[in-house]
Amino acid sequence: GRFFLPLVFGLALLLAWDVARGQPVSLWALATAHNDPRRLIRSDELWPRLLAWLHQVGWFAGFPAVTVGLSGVGITALLRRMLHQARYRPVLIDLLLATYLTGYLLLHWLLAFDTYDRYLLPVLLVVVLLIARGLDWIGEQWIGAGRLRRFAGKVLIIGSLGSALAASFGQIPLGGDQGRHTGIDALAAYLNAKPVGTIIYDHWLGWELGYYLGAWSDKRRVYYPTPAVLVADALLQPDAAPRYFPVPADVVVRPWLEALALAGFAPTLTYRNARFVIYELTPPSRAAAVLSVGSSWRGRNAPCGD
Repeated sequence: GRFFLPLVFGLALLLAWDVARGQPVSLWALATAHNDPRRLIRSDELWPRLLAWLHQVGWFAGFPAVTVGLSGVGITALLRRMLHQARYRPVLIDLLLATYLTGYLLLHWLLAFDTYDRYLLPVLLVVVLLIARGLDWIGEQWIGAGRLRRFAGKVLIIGSLGSALAASFGQIPLGGDQGRHTGIDALAAYLNAKPVGTIIYDHWLGWELGYYLGAWSDKRRVYYPTPAVLVADALLQPDAAPRYFPVPADVVVRPWLEALALAGFAPTLTYRNARFVIYELTPPSRAAAVLSVGSSWRGRNAPCGD
């Protein structure tokens, strides 16, 4: 009751809010637009997804070596308690927690959920609780009460300090964006300073760039999945508004620039910071005019022999 009643009440409030919004697209449709769990994963996804989840689970109790060690001790202790525990209730609690954890992890592995670390938050407490229950049983059976048990507890606390400090300084590969969007506010300010109606071809930055451009941005930001689709639609755009192509500095952008150049666009690097670059795209007709003017100027002003 303590678990399900608040959950049902919270879901009811969420559904009521969704209905009250009066929008044609439901909250569920928005949630599944980029994260559709209605299909089983393909065979070529099994191993990569398993590795991704195990990498993130490895940080549950601190550094991965600490998590593996404590988990091994905890699992061994829980199995021994199930075999030798005379009382029914503690064993039932262990079985319920372990079943919930196993089912949750299998569901997120075998269905096509995104492998976001935040999806593991609902089972973080379950993992730590199972480890703690296993360690507590070891304390009862092998260490006993008194100074030795208190000493063991202090050793566990001290052993967790290293990973706790690393987490507090953002030095573990979980949570947030790991610095991938550092400087996106400056990039957005650069684009916001451009004329009204400026076209922004945004393949990589998504809602993060939209957030920093602002809810009432006067720019036109569009997404294209491939270079070919971008080029095909960009050629059909008759508007003379400036066009910009923001790109994370660590992605391979050459196929996109080559496709644009082959279609007659002239990409020019106009902005750079530590994480991002921006190319201004001159459409084919204007690019040809610029090249023509430049060639005639060089012809009139070039020294002999050029």
